[in-house]
Amino acid sequence: MSAGAQSEGRRIAVNSALLGAGDAVAMALGFFTTLLVTDRLGADYGTFLGAQKFVALFLVFANFGLTPLMVRSIAASPDKAGPLFGTVFAMRLGLCAIFAGLVGAGSLVSNYLPEHRPVLLAFVVLNVFGVLATTLTALFEGLERMGRSALVNLIRALSTLVAVVAVVASSGDLYSIVGAYVGASLLQLVAASLMIRGLPQFPKPSIEFDRVKPLLYQALPFVAIGFAFAAVRSFDVILLGWLAEKEDASQYGAAINFVDVMLIVPMLVQRALLPAFSRLDAAGNAGAVTRDSLQVFSALLVPSAVGLCLLAESVVALYPSGEFAEAAPVLRVLGVSLIFLGPSSVCATYLTGVGRLSHILWAYALVLPLEVVACVLLIPVAGAVGAAVAALVAHASLALILLARVQLIGAPVPWLAMGKHLLAATVMGVAVFVLRSVALPVPVAVGVVTYFIVLLMISDRESPERRMLASLGERIGWR
Repeated sequence: MSAGAQSEGRRIAVNSALLGAGDAVAMALGFFTTLLVTDRLGADYGTFLGAQKFVALFLVFANFGLTPLMVRSIAASPDKAGPLFGTVFAMRLGLCAIFAGLVGAGSLVSNYLPEHRPVLLAFVVLNVFGVLATTLTALFEGLERMGRSALVNLIRALSTLVAVVAVVASSGDLYSIVGAYVGASLLQLVAASLMIRGLPQFPKPSIEFDRVKPLLYQALPFVAIGFAFAAVRSFDVILLGWLAEKEDASQYGAAINFVDVMLIVPMLVQRALLPAFSRLDAAGNAGAVTRDSLQVFSALLVPSAVGLCLLAESVVALYPSGEFAEAAPVLRVLGVSLIFLGPSSVCATYLTGVGRLSHILWAYALVLPLEVVACVLLIPVAGAVGAAVAALVAHASLALILLARVQLIGAPVPWLAMGKHLLAATVMGVAVFVLRSVALPVPVAVGVVTYFIVLLMISDRESPERRMLASLGERIGWR
């Protein structure tokens, strides 16, 4: 790898670490909160998740693709951050009103959750607060002040957990729990607003009305991609709510919680990669960083997928109520999708950073109809498991198409390295399978050690995995 790519790799690692320091804790708190909410609501969790996903489907019209556009533009021209930030914030105030109207119209036309319209309204409000807070954190990330961005999310996660614990302790219902989320989202917005003035060189915001139309035009591809992404992540839950029983949706939600927590690393690094790819494209180093990112994500997510598949029964048993034993087969299928979620995340970020949005749109145009057809065919027959299979088909198809498009435009894809990860995870799986009836920490610990020993034995000397281990060794004093 060239010196420039190595330097950028270190810079991305530092930014990822800053995001990770706060965001990993925030996501861990969020995961614990979700487990608590799921266990407390039981069958009503299907309603909670269904409302959340339905509102998320329209959220792109509030974001309007402006976050990645803002991050890219500020990273490229920090001196123009003030006018861009002010203009985007003003635009989003209007877009949030459109978003709220679309959710209302969509729920009326489709008659979705008619008996729980207040829940839909509450999710609209908390997402409006979240969109405005995201506009502020996008400024932080464009200026590569990742620590501030992570702290904002940490505040929201901690306040949500405290509020939810209080609600659960007082035997609160669905509406009380949703109210706790709304309050935490408002606190996040207040914290971000206060923190923005602490920037060393606070860019004075202003509104440039002549930039509104060009920004909307530039954002249209991001809107299409955002809607498609939300659809892929939401159609399985929404169609499950329409085509199956309420309990199926709650079992599905109980399983998907554990898949989402495994995506912490891809989501953190994805945010650090976007501004980096915007700079690296001109220097010609984006391909090398893409290859290493794909390799690292594969090294982390492939064994996670194998572990979830083998330990599904023990994992869903973490719910204290014991109501979600039927979620184990769902988790086993969804666990496999982890193999594909990492590559699709990296490839989409790379294509966004280098301005090849048409490749992403083309991929979603193929995948979305495929997922809908799979859901319609499988959910009436197999319920939550059918929805999981449909989601797996969608994620696998998306990853393979995006990998092919990335390779087509000249970025290297580490197919051999990813094959080695699968081989090492298979050996790990044998060890985990033998110990699967033991207390959960034991097979997890043995599996992690086995996987990394095998992976280091079969990895190239200059592989990212070995470089990461060497760097870790230097930090803790190994020689």
